[in-house]
Amino acid sequence: MKVDFEYEEDLFPKKITDFSKAVTKFVLEYFQTNYKMDMSRSLHNYKLIRLLIMLNPNKIDKLSGTLIDAVEFIIKTYNVNSKIMNDIVIDSIKKQEEALHFFWEYTSTARLLKDKKISFRKKTAYRFNMIHQIVEHMLKRESNLLYFAFQVANKKNVVKDTKLNEIVETLLILPFEYFKSMDQNKLKNISINQWRNIAAHSSYECRNETIECTYSNNKSKVITLSELDDLQRG
Repeated sequence: MKVDFEYEEDLFPKKITDFSKAVTKFVLEYFQTNYKMDMSRSLHNYKLIRLLIMLNPNKIDKLSGTLIDAVEFIIKTYNVNSKIMNDIVIDSIKKQEEALHFFWEYTSTARLLKDKKISFRKKTAYRFNMIHQIVEHMLKRESNLLYFAFQVANKKNVVKDTKLNEIVETLLILPFEYFKSMDQNKLKNISINQWRNIAAHSSYECRNETIECTYSNNKSKVITLSELDDLQRG
């Protein structure tokens, strides 16, 4: 399989970019060889894979295996239940542009964070914006597809407006190494859905180089900027 990645401005560390291209090439070649599929149109996915690697650089080995396992699971479920899965897959493809738009939004924010002169409040706001975008345009889209495939495979009803918490809890029990390696302690006993709400509604105050987050009926949690970074890396 010939792989030609488009040139991009060097906003990410070269090592991360090289790893992401290698993982993408490995995954696409696997499916092209084993399923006789033309995967050349899927090269753009390396941008989202690069974000995953950047957020979790120590999980590269788990990421490539999990990508293959997860996609194979979806394919097998589709082959057995194509009538139900067809709408689910089409809906996911429609949201692909949103995910790619997020990539550029993320890179713009990453550029802003390189400015050492920005205030603590702006550093915090930029990070919460990144968290919101990660949840809405990466986690939500990709996890929906996998979650619905799990529901179909287990002959359960597919409920389109399922809460994010339920989706994430289901993913964590699936037999994929990447999910098993997620550190729940970094969530500070606050659900992903609540972190999304904090980020979306700016439910936080910056005080003395710390961040006080308010969530779920006026509960509060004080965290540092480094803990907020840990949260992004999950």
